[in-house]
Amino acid sequence: MVYGVHGNSGYLFRFDPQTPKVEVLDRITSLPSQRSGMFDQFSYGYLGFTLGPDGHTIHYLTGGPV
Repeated sequence: MVYGVHGNSGYLFRFDPQTPKVEVLDRITSLPSQRSGMFDQFSYGYLGFTLGPDGHTIHYLTGGPV
């Protein structure tokens, strides 16, 4: 599986190259952005996206709401 975040909308997705299939998992923007329907400020900071040491948790550093 390959995991990623759509830079503009903040949706977390995974791609399974075996099937091939893309599945949208969740919107991981800040809570103020989720509540308002707006987007977070995003400067293509994919260095803030990493798999945790347990191998099951994704950590993502997002910007503030617009």
